[in-house]
Amino acid sequence: MDPISTLLFYLTYERSRVEDLEETLQLWMNDSENKHKMLVTQAEHIHDLEQQLTKAQQIVGMHSSNCQELFNELEGSKVMIEQLEAQLNQVEHHADHHYQQHQMEQER
Repeated sequence: MDPISTLLFYLTYERSRVEDLEETLQLWMNDSENKHKMLVTQAEHIHDLEQQLTKAQQIVGMHSSNCQELFNELEGSKVMIEQLEAQLNQVEHHADHHYQQHQMEQER
C-alpha cells in the first residue's frame, strides 16, 4: 500500500469515527434536551403542589381558628350550664324546704 492510499484509508477511518462521535453527541444532546423538558415539567408540578399546600395550610389555619372559637364557646356554655344547674339545685332545695314546711303545717 502506497503512503497516499494508507493516508486516505486512515482519513476515511477517522472521518467515520468523527461521524460516530457526532451522532453520539447529538443523541446525548437530544437526551439532555428531553431531560431538561422533563425537569421543567416536574418543577412546574412541584410549584403547583407548593401552591396547593399553601392553600391547604391556610384552610387548616382557618379551621383551626374556627375550632378554637367553637371550643371557647363550648367552654362558655359549659360554665353557663354549671351555673344553671347550681341555680336549679337551689330552687329544688328551696322547694323541698317549703314542701317540708307545708307538710309540717298540715300535720299540725
